[in-house]
Amino acid sequence: MIGIIGALEEEINLLKNKINLEKKEKIAGRNFYVGKLKEREVVLVKSGVGKVNAAVTAQLLITVFNIKKIIFTGIAGGIAPNLEIGDLVIASRVAQHDYGNINSKGLTPFKPGSYPFGEMEIEDVYYKVDNVLFNIAEKISREIIIDDLPEGTVFLQQTRKPMIHKGTVVTGDQFIISKSKQKWLYNTFNALATEMEGGAVTQVCYLNKIPCLLIRSISDKADEKAEINFQKFVNYAASNSLLLVDRILDCI
Repeated sequence: MIGIIGALEEEINLLKNKINLEKKEKIAGRNFYVGKLKEREVVLVKSGVGKVNAAVTAQLLITVFNIKKIIFTGIAGGIAPNLEIGDLVIASRVAQHDYGNINSKGLTPFKPGSYPFGEMEIEDVYYKVDNVLFNIAEKISREIIIDDLPEGTVFLQQTRKPMIHKGTVVTGDQFIISKSKQKWLYNTFNALATEMEGGAVTQVCYLNKIPCLLIRSISDKADEKAEINFQKFVNYAASNSLLLVDRILDCI
């Protein structure tokens, strides 16, 4: 059985409308939709925003529903300069950018669960996603066609078709609306995108030895216009992420 998580209603709506529902269970304030998608047994759930909500939801999927794989789908803020709204990111690894110690130089990142002092190499702060699921997603990503951006959306004075990227995603209990923070995340973690749940889900899956996959679509650029763009593009970006998830279900 496969668990599919989205933080927001927009991030699960398309799949919720497609699921052949067998039952719905409410646990800890969350509705778990149990049924079939693409002939696969799935449990679909909205976690709510933030790392605690995401961790609780992932653990419930594993403990209560005996989930064997977890896919997190949703939106994110673009960090890397070459990312634009509508692009997809398949995470190869995830770091929690708000975990560490605060010193005279600012935040020094550490791996969640470790004591945040002493020596820590930046390469040691990440949790990796499952290689098998990542490779399946990467292969499928070469075959899908993403819908064009909504009419009137123009970047760099020209219309730009969405692209698919693979690499680092960072997580924190912060909605980033700062170019300086965006730059720090890029320089520190080599991050493509930032969001608020994936790192917690990846950590829970690591502790339970459950394969997981994280897919995000860019709804904003994590800059001072992020709130406006998020509200404008949340549905479009969420649908792009779900497009890839839908195809993945054919292959796992």
